Amino acid sequence: MKYRSDIDGLRAVAVLSVILFHIGFRVFSGGYVGVDVFFVISGYLITAILKSDAETGQFSIVKFYERRIRRIFPALFCMMLATSIVALLIFLPDDLAGYGGSVWAATLSVSNILFWDQADYFDAPAEMKPLLHTWSLSVEEQFYLFFPLFLILAYRYGSRRFLSGTIIAVALTSFALSIWAADRVPVAAFYLLPTRAWELLLGSILALGIVPPLRSRPAAEACGMAGLALIAIAVFTYDSKTIFPGLAALPPCLGAVLIIHSGQHLKDGLAQRILGSPPARFIGLISFSLYLWHWPLIVFAKYLSIDPLATPVVLLVLTLTFVLAYLSWRFVEQPFRHPGGGWTRARIFTFGFASMIAAVIFGGSISLAQGFPGRMPEQVLRIADEKSYLDADRSCHQAFLKQITAEKLCIRGASGRAPSFLLVGDSHAGAVAGSVFEAAARKGLSGVQLSDSGYRPMPGFLKHGEQAKYAWMHKQLVRVLEERPSIRTVLVVIYWHQAVDSTEYYNAQGRRLSGRDGTSQGLTALVNAYPDRHFIFMTAPAMSMTFGANPAARAALFGYDYAPSVPLADFHAMEASYRPIMADLAQHANVDVMDITNLLCGAGGCSGLIGGQLAYRDNNHLSTAAARALIPAFEAALTMSHPPAQERLTLDAPAQADGRVRPAHW
Repeated sequence: MKYRSDIDGLRAVAVLSVILFHIGFRVFSGGYVGVDVFFVISGYLITAILKSDAETGQFSIVKFYERRIRRIFPALFCMMLATSIVALLIFLPDDLAGYGGSVWAATLSVSNILFWDQADYFDAPAEMKPLLHTWSLSVEEQFYLFFPLFLILAYRYGSRRFLSGTIIAVALTSFALSIWAADRVPVAAFYLLPTRAWELLLGSILALGIVPPLRSRPAAEACGMAGLALIAIAVFTYDSKTIFPGLAALPPCLGAVLIIHSGQHLKDGLAQRILGSPPARFIGLISFSLYLWHWPLIVFAKYLSIDPLATPVVLLVLTLTFVLAYLSWRFVEQPFRHPGGGWTRARIFTFGFASMIAAVIFGGSISLAQGFPGRMPEQVLRIADEKSYLDADRSCHQAFLKQITAEKLCIRGASGRAPSFLLVGDSHAGAVAGSVFEAAARKGLSGVQLSDSGYRPMPGFLKHGEQAKYAWMHKQLVRVLEERPSIRTVLVVIYWHQAVDSTEYYNAQGRRLSGRDGTSQGLTALVNAYPDRHFIFMTAPAMSMTFGANPAARAALFGYDYAPSVPLADFHAMEASYRPIMADLAQHANVDVMDITNLLCGAGGCSGLIGGQLAYRDNNHLSTAAARALIPAFEAALTMSHPPAQERLTLDAPAQADGRVRPAHW
């Protein structure tokens, strides 16, 4: 193909958007769409090459995969080798074991499937996976397992109309599936090929000449600038809450199509001059290596620093990214790119297969060895053990996963007593369950537990992405409240931040609601449906990526003092999204609020430690030590006789010797 400087410039736009998004520049909140731009470029370039080979009778599947190996493998395995060495040196065993799985998954081009199963791309756990970015490479390689063969067979045995019609039909089907899945199974939609294939096929449609040519310079100019505008709009206005890919992926992909199409007919347009400038062209040339190296460097910087990255560290990471990318491009990519220099086809395939076998064995060994815990001091291993911060009895949690029906729910607390209360909620309820039932036992009470990860008790409302779980859990909740008349108190413990800020729901009419509206309407419906029950809603603890066993163990390993804290002002800012909902709920005659702020936070902020022990097992779940500090408050809540509406109370903690609780202070 003739060299297209504007395409290199487009690569630069794509890779810089991704890097600046990942490093944390808020203005690039939608920078992840750079990957979508890459998909369109890849589909265009690869299809153009395949088309040329097919039309000249030079296509060879062996030659095609030789080119792929030369293009991808040297830089990829160089990055993975360096990343593996660093991971072996600094990763805790659990993190290293997880990394081992990503090594073999990336090698076999299935890392997108692995990460789909593990974590949402935008969730905090994903930030500690050095090979997370290889998901996009896996999508491409899966696409190129099938597309070249189809294209060549269509050229040899089909008509041009059949080829065009089939590609357009598949692209439209993939796009429709992407729209459907982004709304219902968003994580799968983000990672998997069926919902991403249309983006690559857009480039193919362009390369095959299916799109009508531009007839005038003004039209080409308009297309180029419109393309830049569409990409910019996505980069600067999207964020992690945007429903993606689906319809939202269309503007950046269409933008890439318009720019490439414009450049097919106009070499000196404004868009082409911008993208073809020397700096943009250079960044585009090294864009593959930039993409490969930037994410592991960001992950390792965060892993080593524990605290959020300071500006000097951010600048250092960016500098190292460009230095390593240039070296990788100059001394790894270039020597392997073209036949010659001793790298014959036979040697390239030998190198490729040997690298794959070695990487799969290495990654599998790390996983099987559970991250080689012998590398770490015993003290670090002890701190890192998240299970040590959990109650010994967790058998009553995860009701949906274990299919614990209403009649089989655990009755905990004082023995021989009919249950008088229900603990219901998500994993935050599971985190404090042991302390709730110990408090009950001290007061001669018993209760039942209905909890599962991500569950909020909102009958009639379903959580987006977990509709089946919610329907099942709601059924058990209604049965418990209607079939156990002895239960008079319902203690609701949920992860408020997640419920309100990063979740969406459907109401009974199927209308999609924001987290705030869904949570407010759903919980209001609950308390209205059971006016004879006393509902107590517990506030949420602080959250921070510096909290928990993993950061504490890393601090011990690297020799840092560990005293994490969230400033009180920041904590109140976290609460701002859900406190109004709790205030509205507290206006109901059968509702009280249990405010744990004064138990876990002081004037200096909310500490990640309590009594010299970890207050959190991870970035948001309370440890057993912190949960036990709440026992007096749970005792007061469970034994509280429900006051009239005009005497609303908020349960902070037993504030006086007589056990009375403080009045509301919204």
